[in-house]
Amino acid sequence: MTTGATATSPRQPIPPGKPYPAPRRHAIFVAVWYGEYGNSSENPTVTETARTPGTGAPPHREAHPSSEPLVTPSTGEYPRLGERSGADSSERRDSGQLDADTEVAHVKRYRVLERIGEGGMGRIYRAHDPVLRRDVALKVMKPNVPQNERDRFRREALYGARFSYPAIVRVYDFVEETSSHSCWFSMEYLPGRDMEEILARVETSGRMIPVPLIADVFRQVLSALQYSHDCEIVHRDVKPSNMFVTRDRNTRFVTAKLLDFGVALDLHRDPPADRLVGDPGYIAPEQTFTGARIDGRADIYAAGMSLYRVITGRHPFEDLLEAPTRELLEAQRERRPPTLSGFLADDTPEQLALGLDDVFERATAKNRNDRYPCAAEMKRHLLAVFRSATPDQPPPDPQDSSALRG
Repeated sequence: MTTGATATSPRQPIPPGKPYPAPRRHAIFVAVWYGEYGNSSENPTVTETARTPGTGAPPHREAHPSSEPLVTPSTGEYPRLGERSGADSSERRDSGQLDADTEVAHVKRYRVLERIGEGGMGRIYRAHDPVLRRDVALKVMKPNVPQNERDRFRREALYGARFSYPAIVRVYDFVEETSSHSCWFSMEYLPGRDMEEILARVETSGRMIPVPLIADVFRQVLSALQYSHDCEIVHRDVKPSNMFVTRDRNTRFVTAKLLDFGVALDLHRDPPADRLVGDPGYIAPEQTFTGARIDGRADIYAAGMSLYRVITGRHPFEDLLEAPTRELLEAQRERRPPTLSGFLADDTPEQLALGLDDVFERATAKNRNDRYPCAAEMKRHLLAVFRSATPDQPPPDPQDSSALRG
């Protein structure tokens, strides 16, 4: 990925009005431009535009976010919307129609505002889309990433674009430039924190996460899991750090999102894993064996382990977190965690404590046939426990963001 335009850079933007050579055919070119047409090091702009393969040259149109769509027929020319090559092109020039197999290209520009995160294979930036007037998150893959991680990156974008559910983060676009090996995708920008970060903050301050908020987060996360399982997709990496608490930008309601389908399993297409997939601290016993067939009940196990962590503030196998991975995997297969209610506050209602024990034990049964048959059933049981144990407690305030503040 180009990281900036310099005075000698061959990819420095050409000022408007200067024509480009007519391309032979259309492809996608990705660049990061700094400033509008100069060499400023601030506010880089990630731009997706068309170019001719092998030339590095964009088409003979001004690369501007307000540019009209480019209809790209096989002739290599860029006619007006609705025009196509052939004898009848003049008749359809102003028809405003698109024929089947017509290729439509467009210029898309994002202005990078700040870097907001970094992982092992990519960096995440907050950027602004001036056309749709919204902030987005750009996830940019680092250079020299191994092929298996590139596949994971692509898979995360694929499922984010394929799913359409409020509690799953949405992906807007994916761009891969083969010549420069750059790869990135845009997705909805989520101001907020994941549950692991929230836990760290409340533990530092000596507070507890409000029970109604925990109930609402798991209500939405389990609904997202049910949706993905209905689509025959197993997440395989459910854990608190992949449960994100944010605000809806329109209603300002606090909502939860399930993140990172990068290691998800398509039950119809993907073979059993030939390596360990998922976080050893949360994966189901059957996931600890390579080549084993799994289903959505593996995610239910991980959701139960996550519930224990969020409710008590400690991991079910806290004493093994620093131990070799082999010991943690053995514990997932053979060891029974301490009772969840043993780490709750002394004033916790008995009915709530016993109900949470029941939910946890069923969700994390070593034999998957003893677990909840689906995420929706776990959600119904969990919410029933919260309601019956705290009948006088009001439902979670969707505008309460106290747990998001430091």
